[in-house]
Amino acid sequence: MNFIEKYFRRWKRDKYIRLLTHSDPELIVAYGQDRVLPAFRKAAAQMPAYRKILEAQGVEPQQINSLSDFQNQVPVIAKEDLFPVYQLQELVAEGQFDQLASVLVSSGFSGHPSFGIVSKREETQATFLIDIILDYLFQTSRKKTFLLNCLPMGVKIPTCLPHSETSVRTDLALSVIKKIQPSTEQFLIIGGPHFLKKLAEDGIQQGLNWPALNVNFILGSDWFSESYRSYMAQLLGIDFNHPDKGYLGANFGITELGLSLFHETIETIRLRRELQRNQQLNSQLFGRTISVIPELLVYYPNRYFLESLENQDLIFSMLDPDSLIPLIRYNSGDTGDLYPHNRLKDILSKENHEDLLPELKLPVVALKGRSGKVLSIEGKTVAPEEIKQGLYSDYEVAALTTGYFRMSENKNIGQVEIQLKKNIIITPELRQKFRKALLKYTQADMEIVIYHYQDFPYNMALNYENKFLAI
Repeated sequence: MNFIEKYFRRWKRDKYIRLLTHSDPELIVAYGQDRVLPAFRKAAAQMPAYRKILEAQGVEPQQINSLSDFQNQVPVIAKEDLFPVYQLQELVAEGQFDQLASVLVSSGFSGHPSFGIVSKREETQATFLIDIILDYLFQTSRKKTFLLNCLPMGVKIPTCLPHSETSVRTDLALSVIKKIQPSTEQFLIIGGPHFLKKLAEDGIQQGLNWPALNVNFILGSDWFSESYRSYMAQLLGIDFNHPDKGYLGANFGITELGLSLFHETIETIRLRRELQRNQQLNSQLFGRTISVIPELLVYYPNRYFLESLENQDLIFSMLDPDSLIPLIRYNSGDTGDLYPHNRLKDILSKENHEDLLPELKLPVVALKGRSGKVLSIEGKTVAPEEIKQGLYSDYEVAALTTGYFRMSENKNIGQVEIQLKKNIIITPELRQKFRKALLKYTQADMEIVIYHYQDFPYNMALNYENKFLAI
């Protein structure tokens, strides 16, 4: 990239960040809302599969004339309504197939694999936006940065940064880190929570000095608890009061919608950690005191229109006119609440915590986890997120497991089965430690079963290629 191109990209990046840090937050939201009806009409006119769905629901696109009409009359759709039912040609906007740049395939975690069809323009735009986010969070234009992609093979990170794709191989990832270390100022390491736990622990076993690396972990593909972050921070030597010396935060993407839809900032990380210990702020934000804090991530209403239904399902309507599969009112299978920037500002100001307000004038989503993944035990609910919070609340317990567990219920008796790491001896004392940790945040009693690594009856190989079903 020559000097002029670099200068132009930096100018565009700085302009974009200024807009997001200095604009009226309500204007950013209004800009996106103004694009909802044109995006809907384009999808209805150009996407054959969507036309059929609307016809089956008796929806006349020309009768949708306001945002209220849109939210009250346009049907919510899910991946099972689209990808198992229609051919690819019916999903892509008419006349656009020659713009195809790449096809992304989901993990099939839900039982219905989905596809992300990316146009050439979208691919360029995705690179621009992801590089902006990375520069905002990590000053990549000012620091010599190396990105390590540890997501499963086939998941590409569109970026102009120097990078390596090791997939889910800790041996390869650690080898690259050791080789590159003398030539870079910081690492960005992207992967799933379970894999990055193993990477951090294996690195320590091999004598790697994580604090000396200025390492930044970006976690995707699965929800993680705040106790997990604390456990990982003590392994990596990360201090959240000094983010320039290391960072550990979440990024949320969906194959068919985009790889970076939400992300944490240093302020939202600090806010989540404060909410875990500050009951007054906790109850003010959530309306009641809760023990397991959702992930708090900023989202971009200029790029998509996001809704949270009464059951807290998150619904996306993509606004880019160049989307090859223009998904409208699409249920992601995740749950959460939405907090406009000004509402969050009012709550934090009232509690003297305005320092925790994101600098970006963007709304925040409180991401609670996957929908429908809750057990009912004797009239009380138990969610996987509660087990995760408990598991990592005891560092000794966390260090002995792979982090994988399976929840089940039979005749109103709940059970949690968990996998130990290799070569761990099970003792009565160990069982008691696990029971105390795992049930610390649950309302219902559960039977705890711990397995030697090789005896875990679910996906024993654990190749980290696919998401693991906890329930």
